[in-house]
Amino acid sequence: MAGIDTNYFNSVPQEIKTQPFANAYPYATSMPQEKTLKDEFVSQHKKNGLVERLYNGIKNLTGLGTGSKKVKQAIAKAESGEIDEASARNTIDKYRKSQANSAQVIGDAVSMAGGIATFLKLKEKITKEGPSAYLRKKLGIIKDVKKSEATKGLDFFAKKGDIKMSESALANAFKNPKGRLWLTALLGMFSAGFAKFWFGIINRIGAKEFYTDKKDFKGAVNPYDKAAYSQVRKENRRERRSANWKNFLSGMINGVTIPVMGLVGGLVGVPLYFAINSLNRYFVGNHVEDEKSFSNYFKNIKENGFLGATLALGVGIPVVLKTHKLSVFDKYSRRAVKKLERAALQQPESAGVSNYEKLSDILFKDKDIQAVIAKDKSMSGSVLSWEKGTQSREELQDLAQELIDTNFFAGKFKQISNDGSNLANIIKEDCRPTRTVEKAQEYLDKCFGKGEYTLVKDHYCLGVGSVAETYNAVGKDGKGVCIKVVKEGMNAEKIKKDADTFRALINSATDASGNALSEAEKKVLMRNVDDLEKGVMKELDLKHEFDMANNLAQNTQFANVVKGIKVSSDNNAYVMERARGISLESLMNLNEAFVYKDNLIKLKNGEKTNSIFEALDGQIASSVMESRTRGDELQRIIKEYQENRWEKDATEKTIKKIDEYIDRVKRKTPEFSNDIRLEPEDIKNLISEYQQVLVEQYCKIGTSNKFIHADIHPANIFVDVAALKDIKAPGKVQQVWSDLTGKVNRKNHDVFTLIDTGNVIELTKEQSISLLNLTSYIEHGNYQKIAEYVMQGVEGEALGGHTKEEATKIVSDALKDKFTNTTDALEIMTRDNVIKLASDIMKKHNIVPNDTQLNLNKAIQSADNSYVALVKGLTDGRLADFSLGREIFGSMVGRTTMGNDSKFILQTKKNMEKAQELENLKNLSAAERRHQKKLDGNLKENQEEYHIYKLKQGLYNKDSM
Repeated sequence: MAGIDTNYFNSVPQEIKTQPFANAYPYATSMPQEKTLKDEFVSQHKKNGLVERLYNGIKNLTGLGTGSKKVKQAIAKAESGEIDEASARNTIDKYRKSQANSAQVIGDAVSMAGGIATFLKLKEKITKEGPSAYLRKKLGIIKDVKKSEATKGLDFFAKKGDIKMSESALANAFKNPKGRLWLTALLGMFSAGFAKFWFGIINRIGAKEFYTDKKDFKGAVNPYDKAAYSQVRKENRRERRSANWKNFLSGMINGVTIPVMGLVGGLVGVPLYFAINSLNRYFVGNHVEDEKSFSNYFKNIKENGFLGATLALGVGIPVVLKTHKLSVFDKYSRRAVKKLERAALQQPESAGVSNYEKLSDILFKDKDIQAVIAKDKSMSGSVLSWEKGTQSREELQDLAQELIDTNFFAGKFKQISNDGSNLANIIKEDCRPTRTVEKAQEYLDKCFGKGEYTLVKDHYCLGVGSVAETYNAVGKDGKGVCIKVVKEGMNAEKIKKDADTFRALINSATDASGNALSEAEKKVLMRNVDDLEKGVMKELDLKHEFDMANNLAQNTQFANVVKGIKVSSDNNAYVMERARGISLESLMNLNEAFVYKDNLIKLKNGEKTNSIFEALDGQIASSVMESRTRGDELQRIIKEYQENRWEKDATEKTIKKIDEYIDRVKRKTPEFSNDIRLEPEDIKNLISEYQQVLVEQYCKIGTSNKFIHADIHPANIFVDVAALKDIKAPGKVQQVWSDLTGKVNRKNHDVFTLIDTGNVIELTKEQSISLLNLTSYIEHGNYQKIAEYVMQGVEGEALGGHTKEEATKIVSDALKDKFTNTTDALEIMTRDNVIKLASDIMKKHNIVPNDTQLNLNKAIQSADNSYVALVKGLTDGRLADFSLGREIFGSMVGRTTMGNDSKFILQTKKNMEKAQELENLKNLSAAERRHQKKLDGNLKENQEEYHIYKLKQGLYNKDSM
């Protein structure tokens, strides 16, 4: 209602519109006189909301329905006497109902879109992921296990686009999908109801519906009556609330009836749903027609046939197609499930020896290198790391230099191996400097001019790796900087000499049976060494590192990259800004040291010391890293304490030694923060941010060239602990949205900074597109195209006596069998896993894979080793694994249940990698994606083989430890 209902006013006899009646009914005295046709039309026209205005324009343009143009024509005819006034008023009334119905139609479209989108998303999840969850539950692979504090919140790494459901819920929904459909009714009911409710409010912006105009009360029997105006205004507000409620109620009906489509089936269910919606719109949502009947209902449909048909076709057709597609998917998926639930799937064979591992094996079989490595006491003695021998930091530094002097590549491979040795750890960033502080200052003066940069003498060397050493200095402007300088004795001549030695070892190498390697395999391994040599040569050129830092920064979203300032003329010294924070290696070392110190203080004060977790009030930081990834100094300090704990002041002396250790680590990090202890939430955020960095570096691919950091390990990544602690937990609304969509607010929180950009790999545009194509082949299970991809460049002797066509078919057939048989499970088919699988197949048929990207493989291997060590250390590391002495912690610290957490966290990264690879496909043009979907050899969703291939992935309980 807006203003006064003139139809009602006209029905009042003239004789009661008198002053006596007015005295009896005072509000009537303020009623306006009967409106003219033009006034009535203007009043109704002003009620148009945003949608009605647009709809009216369409009707005027097309001539369909009753628009304002036809109303004006009817008014003109009435004024000229061609038609009576009642007919013109009927046209105006028809216009208003048509306009109001258009808002209802669009409001329904909005509410249906929200409800149907939720319904289809949940149905899609149950249809596509339910089978896998059902099989995993049937085979006893999944269980509902309460997550520990370490992994709370980490489940937001679920595959992008998911609605959050546990695997058990998915399994149950797949088993009985119709019974579960009504669960969507509640979601659909409220989402659709609120959608239409708010649509109605927004649509009225600028409209005069439910608006009370004081002008309507002028010119009556009495002058303007404030009481009458208030009475009518109150009535308008009541009608507005009624309209809002009707919108909400009809929207809820739209939502709650959505399961009809699932119960009846798409082809019948969708039309039936739209019929229900149409009745609901007229009999429930309509608020401008008091006398509702089926006769008027059909007139309403006829008047708004164009808009109703547009809604039905625009929304209905996609819904029919989607539900039909899901039905087909469900049909063949269930067939595959029946086959697989009766099968005894075998775990996939462990990947064969990669070229990286083969080269490492060849290198470490050299007797001179073996002699050096044998001196590392951490690799001898008991299997328990606590009982292994220890060496001083100085002894390990001597050993590291001896290994590098023997063969640089042996030192590099040892560092990457992360094999649990203290030698591998010391090579990362704690080798001995090759220059004293005096010689280092002389060198800087020579490179940049006397006094340009001054070393901080009390701790001039921040870290020494295999190639270079980094100095702590201050510029003339007083700003602190880091200066990286190539180590003395490290030059191109040494690298070439050691690479030649490596090649000689390959020439004389034998396989596991003692047979000489084939010439084809030797050639591939030689090319791998060439690749390695080129990568190290780049590390010697610090101008290259300066340039690559800029390129890497442009390709890195989830981490910062240290900024360069200048490079010396001989390219052997590189000045850069200090990376914010502390290296991840040092951060973990310090947290471990704090754990020891806190418990020793408790022991000293006679306080009870519980298990390491309890001692830290549940802080996961207690088990910061496994001993095999730690430096030896802390081990040595605590072992000495264990051996001499009965001596006087042993505890106090040990605390002092730990303080000295902490001070030494702190001095290596000029911007050290005392607030360095990690809480459980910090650990969660640390892992989250680290995962994003690694996935971006090694999995994110576009259609242009890409720069990748080739040496990510804990010493080359700095953590801004203040920024880490400042990451805000998502709000409740944001968390609910994340739970519903599976999408995380992924952004750079300025936690990590990458350093050491000397070894940066560039993928060309062609290589990037080739990798995108491979991802598409994997997604569609196109074993033929995958075989063609891995056979690129395999020629001559490498074909193992086969022709190229024969070799390609061998690989293709073997991949097909692995993909579609019902005997072997599969790992999640990422690019890396598929390449490994294909390589194993090729080697079994004497076909030598053309894997020459060893630098990239080495980078991925190194980063993965470091990540696995970090996660395992944070969840079930040395402090949780073995007793460190009851005298220290009060009770035996046995094997914990945290191993399940490490598996869970490691799996989230695999899920992220797969999700990122699928996300990469969006970088292909729409035309290219359509082309990829139509390729010959693609498995189709209406094939059992497709579903077997998809379902087998991950259907085994592999110990990722």
